Amino acid sequence: MAKKYSKEEKRKYFKKQMKEIKGTIKDKIQSFLENSDELKKFIDFRRQHFYSYSLNNSVLIYKQCPEASYVAGYNKWKSLGVFGQKR
Repeated sequence: MAKKYSKEEKRKYFKKQMKEIKGTIKDKIQSFLENSDELKKFIDFRRQHFYSYSLNNSVLIYKQCPEASYVAGYNKWKSLGVFGQKR
């Protein structure tokens, strides 16, 4: 049986997750500032595939997979017959 979490536990968990995400974005932006080639690659990445996404979401996608060309939820990929591997 799945464990039930209190509202306070959920709040703490999501607050921690948001802090980690913000740190990830800041780290990647710092990397862009220190490495102009990396920034150029990101600009091309965003222009080619993710121009309609927010800057923060584009950075997160790029950090996870610089070769990404499509983003979708699990059920969408499943409906398309594409199955990924758990990491």
